[in-house]
Amino acid sequence: MMAANLVADSSLLSGLHMSNTVTCVTCGKEHPREEIELVFGLPQPIFELDEDQRAERCDIDTDMCALDRNRFFLRGLLPIPVRGRKIPYRIGLWAEVDEPTFGRIYRLWNDPSQASEPLLPAILANDVPLVPSTMGVEIDIRLTGMTTRPDFFLRDAQHPLAIEQHWGVDTHRALEYSDRESRLCTSHPYCE
Repeated sequence: MMAANLVADSSLLSGLHMSNTVTCVTCGKEHPREEIELVFGLPQPIFELDEDQRAERCDIDTDMCALDRNRFFLRGLLPIPVRGRKIPYRIGLWAEVDEPTFGRIYRLWNDPSQASEPLLPAILANDVPLVPSTMGVEIDIRLTGMTTRPDFFLRDAQHPLAIEQHWGVDTHRALEYSDRESRLCTSHPYCE
């Protein structure tokens, strides 16, 4: 099932040829296709609420969200190595964490030594296209620093996305993720 909270764009050329650039729906600038990554704007349980419910029941920030003050979400990146590239492809996702984990992350958020924290447990809160469902899949969160989003790593080594995360993908596969729905660039600070 394709997550509906992705930002749609129809800037691809018709026919067999695709443009080498894509217009970012956030910053409005043209970027090389390789700079575009799949990004989810909200955790699925919050996205599925109507605007009134979301305003009443949610505390939403760019990196953390709470639903009914008893479900807690953290934004992060699922890195996938791309053969021939130094920088991994990153899928921007949300994870649901329990209250103690959320509190721990919140306390460490501005701590320069947060990257030395052990891995933290969570479950994915978005459904990534092109692979079997990822909603509720267990992950480990690695805090990476005060100015970067945490990294997410799937625990189930048999899940196709975990296999791609472990062994890497070619450029074509990375572009398949980007070409689905999302058109957010990785270089613009508001797009990450």
